[in-house]
Amino acid sequence: MSIQITRVFQGMSWRIAACALAVLAHGAPSWGQEPAPSQAQTLGQHQPQSLSLDSQLQRIIDDPQAHDRPRYIFIGAALNTREPVFDADVRLAHGVLSERLGTAYRAVLLSNTDSPPAQGAWPLASVENLHRAITTLAEHRRAGDRYIVLLTTHGGPGMLEVHQPRIYPGAVYLQSEQLGVWAQLLAPQPTWLVISACYSGSHLAELAELKQPGLLTMTAAAAD
Repeated sequence: MSIQITRVFQGMSWRIAACALAVLAHGAPSWGQEPAPSQAQTLGQHQPQSLSLDSQLQRIIDDPQAHDRPRYIFIGAALNTREPVFDADVRLAHGVLSERLGTAYRAVLLSNTDSPPAQGAWPLASVENLHRAITTLAEHRRAGDRYIVLLTTHGGPGMLEVHQPRIYPGAVYLQSEQLGVWAQLLAPQPTWLVISACYSGSHLAELAELKQPGLLTMTAAAAD
């Protein structure tokens, strides 16, 4: 049975959600997770820094880890360049999850924010790049893969804004239907979809219609 969770977080919203996801993942004894190394060790091993999208994906495809071991693959996309908070959301989630999940953690990081050089530039979070990341990971999935997807941006009823003038002259909007297509591509692997945007709860009805086992959706706002 598909799990759908609607929750309105106040104040430090993503920090709470990220920690909740990490605790849920790390705390399941049947997953056989190794003790996590320190955050500094993990970030040094797993953070893509300035890697291109191709490089990030190829590293996951060529992963030497045994195929019967679980991997937690974070797909983080800061879809909007209007505010730096969206990029900060992905960086915070990446740091929390990499610390908690240790050597089983992998990441594909995309951002439309022009980050300072010291932070490391990520590939742009275009619709095309996000679609390519999801389809490639789906094509090369392993039995133990689990996906954590964070989409963070401005939103309206039934839509998420993708804004980056360098690739789109005007704003582009993701509809609930497209989110459903991506969720189905990642099936049957367990997938946590986190949508951090105003009106993000408005996507839940469309996603619930999928009746997709293993899909858990968390939103940072109600439908209205």
